[in-house]
Amino acid sequence: WIVMRRDNATDVWTATAGDVLQVAAWAVGTRLVADRLQRERDARFRLGVLNAITASGDHPEPALLEQIGVLGWHVGGWCTAIHVQVAGDVDQVRVLALTDDLSRALESVGIRSQLIERPDGWSLWTSSPSEPPTTSYRDVVSGLRRAVQRFTQAHSHAMLLDGAGRPYASLPGLQNSLAEAREASIIAMAGAQDSAVQHIDELGVKRILLGWYASESFAEFAGTLLGPLMAEFPQGELLATLEAFLDNESAPTVTANQLHIHRNTVINRMDRIRWLLSVDLDDPDERLAVQLACRVVRLRRFGALGAAPN
Repeated sequence: WIVMRRDNATDVWTATAGDVLQVAAWAVGTRLVADRLQRERDARFRLGVLNAITASGDHPEPALLEQIGVLGWHVGGWCTAIHVQVAGDVDQVRVLALTDDLSRALESVGIRSQLIERPDGWSLWTSSPSEPPTTSYRDVVSGLRRAVQRFTQAHSHAMLLDGAGRPYASLPGLQNSLAEAREASIIAMAGAQDSAVQHIDELGVKRILLGWYASESFAEFAGTLLGPLMAEFPQGELLATLEAFLDNESAPTVTANQLHIHRNTVINRMDRIRWLLSVDLDDPDERLAVQLACRVVRLRRFGALGAAPN
C-alpha cells in the first residue's frame, strides 16, 4: 500500500493527493515488478549452476568453474551441504519472498552461506579450509534447530524440514554432501509432524527406509492401497488420521490431541478407514505396510519424491 495522511484536508487537497498517489503507485509498482523479475532471473541462474554441480563428474567443465567464480561460491576446502525443504503447498515466488528472512535466521547462529532457491526450498553449504572434527555434525544440527526456531517464530505458517550432509573435500565432495543432505531431509519429512532437522550421521537404520520411499513399485502399491481414502476425502483428512493413529501406536486419545480434534472423531474416522481399506490393521505386517504407504504418499504429495502416485 501507499498511504498519504493529512489532518483537516480539503476536498481540493484530497483530490490532488489521489492523483499524486496514482502516479506514485505506478512508479513503485514498476520498480517492484522489475526487482522481482531480476530476483527470479538471478535465482534461476543460481539453480542452473547448482544443477550443473550435482550433474558434473570428477572433472567439471571450465564453464561451470567460471560460473561458480562469478557467483563467489566457495567449493574448495571441506564443504558441508544443507537441504531445506518447505512442506506443504509452496511455489518459487514464496521461496523467493522468504529467502532474506531465512538467511538472517541462519546468520544469527553463525551459518553464513548464499542460499540457492529451489521450487520447494533452498540449498546451501558451508566451507572450511581444514577437515571438521567428526563431532562437528552436532554443532551443525544445533545451529540449524535454533535457526529454524527463529524463522518459524516469524513465519508460523512455514514448516521447514532440514537435512545436513557430511563434510567432503572439493567440488566432487560437495556433490556427495548435497546428496546426503537431501536424503536426510526426506527422512526428516517422513517422520515429522512439525519442523525438523536431521543429519545424515544421525539416521542410522532409518536410511534403510529410503529404499522404500524411493521405490516406484512401492509408490504404485501405496497409491493403490490408500486410493479409497483419497477418493473419499481428497484433502487428506483420513490419510492424516490414519498415519497419526499408526504413529501413536493406535492410541485414539493421543492421536486426537496431535490432530486437535475430538477423540470420537478419531474413532469414527478409523472405523471408516477400516471399512474402506482391505487390510487388517491388527496384523503387525499389514500395519507396517500401511504405515510405510502413508509416508510415501505424504512425501509425494509434498513433492519430496516426485509426483504423487495415482
